[in-house]
Amino acid sequence: MMLTVARKTTSRFKTTCPVLYHCSCYIYRNKAVVKCPGGRKQSLNADQLTSDLARFASTEMDEVTVDHFRFTTLPANLARNLTMTSLIITNGPLDAMDDECFEGVLAMDKLIVERTKLKMVPGAVLRLGSKLRELRLANNSIESVGDVLRTLVNLEKLDLDSNAIESLDESLFNNLGLLKELRLGNNKLHRLPIESLKIPPLEIVELHNNALTEETANAFGSFHRLKVG
Repeated sequence: MMLTVARKTTSRFKTTCPVLYHCSCYIYRNKAVVKCPGGRKQSLNADQLTSDLARFASTEMDEVTVDHFRFTTLPANLARNLTMTSLIITNGPLDAMDDECFEGVLAMDKLIVERTKLKMVPGAVLRLGSKLRELRLANNSIESVGDVLRTLVNLEKLDLDSNAIESLDESLFNNLGLLKELRLGNNKLHRLPIESLKIPPLEIVELHNNALTEETANAFGSFHRLKVG
């Protein structure tokens, strides 16, 4: 008779928080939840954030929240060797991201950057490629989207609400074949690349408070099973 011995698999990740100097951490369902809050008396700079996050190379993170900070640029190698579900950056003067700030990131499902000074979708998101499933850049000053979304082939949710976008490239959505939700409300759009929006999984499109032509608005009438608001 042959006996099979089951091998016990162990995760390479630790289930404890490292020592931090500027952020706080607790463990929830074996993943770290990291908060880096600031305020008038305590506002993070980029070096402090990078230093604390580097301590999580051996710890899987669920959510990293950076709020009320004072840096204007997200630095290079911020997320190198890190594994996280969500990175949330809000309420600060951020107006740029180093192209290599996400270089070497091991996993990131969701990126949220809201209520900052961004004027374009940063080229840094190219580095996230197929890892990213949700991108939310609402309540910024974005005027240009460019073609930086082309590598996000697994993106399911895109939120660009409340910016200053006037137009979108005809091929912008060509590689986003898994997109389910698109939020473009409160911008300055006159027209949309209708043909490239004929994405089978797409269920929700928000376009309220734009300057869309009647022709563009009526074109969505041919979209079946699509909720347009």
